[in-house]
Amino acid sequence: MQCSAKIYNSGGWGRFYPCKKKAVGDTVFCKIHNPEYIKAKTEAKEDKWRAEWKVKRAYIELQNTAVRACKEINPDNPLAVAKSLAKMYEALKVAHRELLHAQWEDGLDQIEAALALAEAHNET
Repeated sequence: MQCSAKIYNSGGWGRFYPCKKKAVGDTVFCKIHNPEYIKAKTEAKEDKWRAEWKVKRAYIELQNTAVRACKEINPDNPLAVAKSLAKMYEALKVAHRELLHAQWEDGLDQIEAALALAEAHNET
């Protein structure tokens, strides 16, 4: 059985032709023109769009909050506040990286000491 969907002919005004694909299963539509398939595909596209816009809206809200905070700190020159915050953020990243490195080194020293103690205990 042939698909019962009618396809619009873009070359001629107001002209339609029947889909030439075979109907699938117990429906009268092919896979592409199956209303359930179209609905699922549309919902998936809309869900993806909603997720993208949720992230974009959160980012915009974060920017607006930062701008409001800069204006509250220094209403005359909020840009100077923003620039100093960016420098402070970079300094905090460096400090955090150095702190993590120091903790890692301390952790390695503790592991080596524990292994040496275990080896000494096994030798006796």
